[in-house]
Amino acid sequence: MNKTIIIKNLSNTEKNYLLESLKEKLPLFQIKKELGLKENYDLELLCSHLGEEYTNLYNEYNNYLSLDREEVLKEIELLLSQIKIAEKKILTLYNQENINATQILPEILPNRLVGKNYVVKQTSIKIVDNVWQEFQQFIKNNKDYSGIEYLSLAILEFLEKYNKKTNY
Repeated sequence: MNKTIIIKNLSNTEKNYLLESLKEKLPLFQIKKELGLKENYDLELLCSHLGEEYTNLYNEYNNYLSLDREEVLKEIELLLSQIKIAEKKILTLYNQENINATQILPEILPNRLVGKNYVVKQTSIKIVDNVWQEFQQFIKNNKDYSGIEYLSLAILEFLEKYNKKTNY
């Protein structure tokens, strides 16, 4: 019994669609539907009729679909490592852009502000009004420490950052 196979003539647009679809690994049923082919149509035969480029892409598509479990896991691991590298680069760039971002307050006060070192000194310091108002608002919004502790922490941090003579 001889079986007659009809190969559909494709327009240039359809040929381009077939090429791009195979490159993008679109599902075969979707490709057939877009080209107006029945589900049981032999795309491999059509590709071999259209030429080597189509055949190679079709074979590559089939190889892509027939990856074994280990190959798929290796590909996933590779993609995950690339994602992690990209995340690190993004975080680095983000941190560089936000170098002046607000620092997180310490969970515990430094040793210089606790225990026997916690001796309060009554003083009269003049400070710019808007800075003082902003500091007062900060204290109201952050109840982790007292105003004395926040002020002492700010002064200590300033000394550690700008006082080059003393090592803290």
